[in-house]
Amino acid sequence: MQFIHIIFIVLFANTCRAQELYPLKAAQEATKENLQKPSPDADGRVQTLNKKGAMSPKLDKISQAFVEFSATPGVHVLEIGAGYGLACSEALKLGAEHYTANDLDVRHLKILARDIKEINPDYLANITLIAGEFPNKVEFPSQRYDAILIARVLHFMTPDKVMTTLKAIYKILKPGGRVYAVMLSPYVSGYASFIPEFERRIQSKSPFPGYVENLADFADKTIISEKALKNMEKSFLFFDVRAAQCCFEGAGFKVETTLEMPLAYKSQIWQLDGRENIGVIAQKPVTVTD
Repeated sequence: MQFIHIIFIVLFANTCRAQELYPLKAAQEATKENLQKPSPDADGRVQTLNKKGAMSPKLDKISQAFVEFSATPGVHVLEIGAGYGLACSEALKLGAEHYTANDLDVRHLKILARDIKEINPDYLANITLIAGEFPNKVEFPSQRYDAILIARVLHFMTPDKVMTTLKAIYKILKPGGRVYAVMLSPYVSGYASFIPEFERRIQSKSPFPGYVENLADFADKTIISEKALKNMEKSFLFFDVRAAQCCFEGAGFKVETTLEMPLAYKSQIWQLDGRENIGVIAQKPVTVTD
């Protein structure tokens, strides 16, 4: 297993402009630097240290499917936007052997490593940690992964960046590999005022009906705190099933599953009517030319 990891480091070094962490050292640095996750919000979510969203306290249906696949012997998987590592830890518990966790913030990955070490130090041999923004500052080897999870990341991007990211994901998947994606829909309590505009855009067949240039314009300030508003990303891209399918097909994927999903937890800010999340499972065709 160490030999395989060394090969990956060599391949990765030739394509990556980001930071790879050695898991044991990362776990030790998390302790030395006294890195701590923020206290959970009332709904159980844990805010990220870089103020870019929050970690769900439970896995949704799509993420759980990815976790279960990750335990397949011999497969190599990648999570983009791993945060504090909920999916990663669950996958390792099930037997994942080759799990790469990528995140914008190196602190999140250090905390992830420390938490994994506390669960079982032997699991550290099965993870690779890469800090940096995909795909702008991180390039993974072509046709490397059997499956990729990107949950609650795409909705923070502009439409152009979504397509750039999906095409980059396509490139690094093996033929026949799958991407598992979760995005936010506009059917959430905190931004319900956007729904009429969103549905009007759907009727007019807008290619990205959920794109807003200033998210705060639609925020319900009676349930979203002033602090949250201050840290809020300005632009945002809500998804629906049709827009999600068009995006993935436009990047070359064969879409296998698109669905509306309820939250996996209770939340005053986010819970509305069971359509809060959009889930996608899409496959890179078995016969492709990158």
